[in-house]
Amino acid sequence: MTAYEFGVKSELLDGRLRFNAAAFWQEWDDFQLSRLDTSISPITLTFNVGTAESNGVEFDFTSLITENWTLSGAASFLDSTLAEDYRRNPSSVEPDAAAGTRLPRVPEVKWNLSTRYTFNNDWFLQAAYMYTGDSYNDLFGGFRQKQDAYDVVNAAVGLQRSNWTAEFYVQNATDERADVWINDVNWDERITINQPRTFGVRWQQRF
Repeated sequence: MTAYEFGVKSELLDGRLRFNAAAFWQEWDDFQLSRLDTSISPITLTFNVGTAESNGVEFDFTSLITENWTLSGAASFLDSTLAEDYRRNPSSVEPDAAAGTRLPRVPEVKWNLSTRYTFNNDWFLQAAYMYTGDSYNDLFGGFRQKQDAYDVVNAAVGLQRSNWTAEFYVQNATDERADVWINDVNWDERITINQPRTFGVRWQQRF
């Protein structure tokens, strides 16, 4: 693999804002793809599918809006594709996956925002929003399907002391049901979804 990366780390506004960013270019020779093909084998096999590229940018930040209020976030934008045609049978006229085909299970866009407000008596409120863009479940073939984009919202309220923290939380507050992976390579389609809405209590003890 050949990779290049350029990045920056910064601290601004008298330390109230931290911002990091990076751009990268990656090229794989003989990119390996694990795939279950029951016409060949009942177990998952690893194939070399030729040259692939993954180029993108990513950044993250943390800001202190007030002494009690923080806001942070991160994002990534990726272009991950085959750089050349792939043929399972080298004598085939048409490729199984043409150059430019998106690599499986790699969203082009992911980003998140989170915020936390702490009251003077050490009570706090926090919330987070996470977005995951669409992706494909496989590289080629009739089983290749698009997995739709989805978003998740988490929230919590709690109390923090010098040596312990207690909080009540809800994960996936909107009960979003997303197809994280569509396993459709044989007669028995299986879909892995994200965690459904979950309520809970969390205790942390520091020694």
